[in-house]
Amino acid sequence: MIFQVPVDSFHDAHLDLASGLGLVVLPAPMDDVFLSGSSLHGAAWEYAVGMLRRMGWTPRLDPSAGLRYVGVAAGARPVVEVEAEQALVTTAASQAWRDLREAAGV
Repeated sequence: MIFQVPVDSFHDAHLDLASGLGLVVLPAPMDDVFLSGSSLHGAAWEYAVGMLRRMGWTPRLDPSAGLRYVGVAAGARPVVEVEAEQALVTTAASQAWRDLREAAGV
């Protein structure tokens, strides 16, 4: 079962607790605001990562490119992968990814 969790005002997480796989929908880059040289979305992302970590989730990283992007949701919102520190059960990951992508609108 996939749960949609609003992490903060800018980020929505779609988490499959059983498989330990998840997606986070980020805000559209074109909507970012810079204050004194700092990105509002950047600060919100740092907060969202902290919230996810407190829930036992962490962003999946690509060794060469940083965050693992899986696509773009409605409104030009990028979508990245997250994973749980510990999955509840072992499930078919391919089905979990299909379900998550559908839930995130990718």
